[in-house]
Amino acid sequence: MLETLDLGSKLSKERYKKEVERLGAELTLLQRAVYENRVPVLILFEGWDGSGKGDSIGRLVDHMDPRGFRVHTTRPRRSEEETLRPFLWRFWLRTPAAGEIHILDRSWYFTLTMKRLEGELDRRDWQLAVDEAKAFERQLVDDGVVLLKFWLHIGRKEQKRRMKEWAKDPYQEWRADQPEAATYRHYDEILDITEDTLALTNTGRAPWVLVAAEDAAYRRVRVLEETVRALRQALRERGVPIPDPQAAASEEEAPPPH
Repeated sequence: MLETLDLGSKLSKERYKKEVERLGAELTLLQRAVYENRVPVLILFEGWDGSGKGDSIGRLVDHMDPRGFRVHTTRPRRSEEETLRPFLWRFWLRTPAAGEIHILDRSWYFTLTMKRLEGELDRRDWQLAVDEAKAFERQLVDDGVVLLKFWLHIGRKEQKRRMKEWAKDPYQEWRADQPEAATYRHYDEILDITEDTLALTNTGRAPWVLVAAEDAAYRRVRVLEETVRALRQALRERGVPIPDPQAAASEEEAPPPH
């Protein structure tokens, strides 16, 4: 699936500014509609280390009311309690309540990828765990959760370049020291696992949104576009009127009554 992406996709500064302003205004209104109509939303970000997951999340929530969203970061299981429970347990605790938007910086797919990469799961056991994840997603969607799954893709050379830049930057070098940052040395192995994962879990109820992520402007706008599209569709399916950003702006600019 990833070979279909054009990693050379770019946006000009002018187009980027225009699109972010338009989409950001709409996302602000859609979040309010999601809250008022008690629609739960779960957005997960997967992708290569250095592909811009954190930046994409930061740009996304710039347009949201902080009282209506939560961001969760996923790392390899470390606590004793986590290792004694099913691997999906910690994600059960991070599902959104009605009207909330929860965002996962990595998800159960990161856990499954690392387990297979490190040999903790053979292909058969990994397949069984993937089936569990698919069942979990199906339960979420059946329960009314809007599930949006992003995979941010960059090439091997670009990832290596970014990892080296992290190591030289005093503000970013801590990221290069994280155990998971070393996975760039296993690009081909992770690519094979990822292609298997995408093929098995790209379902009608929970499809993947693949994003060419080498150009930051293009990546940010694609994430905004798809988030706005998903929320609009979810509200429309529930019979909720779609908020109009232009109408809202006109109301704000209208002079006060005499």
